[in-house]
Amino acid sequence: MGIVVLLAVGAGLIIASGTLALCYGLTHPPRRTLAHALARGLPGDPSELNLNAEEVWFPLHGGGRSPAWIIEGADPD
Repeated sequence: MGIVVLLAVGAGLIIASGTLALCYGLTHPPRRTLAHALARGLPGDPSELNLNAEEVWFPLHGGGRSPAWIIEGADPD
């Protein structure tokens, strides 16, 4: 009976730690910056892929701004 309790506690700890790791990974995704793209030879903005894009800035809560692009699609339908 003692081994069953030990296995149940171990399984509970594994499930709890896996759930915490999953929650942390979902709330703290890896950042992909311009330096990440340049180091790997990837495009840094849509103009490098010959896409028509408009650069826009979104206001942030703390007073800063976050850059983004609005990219036109080839087919509006």
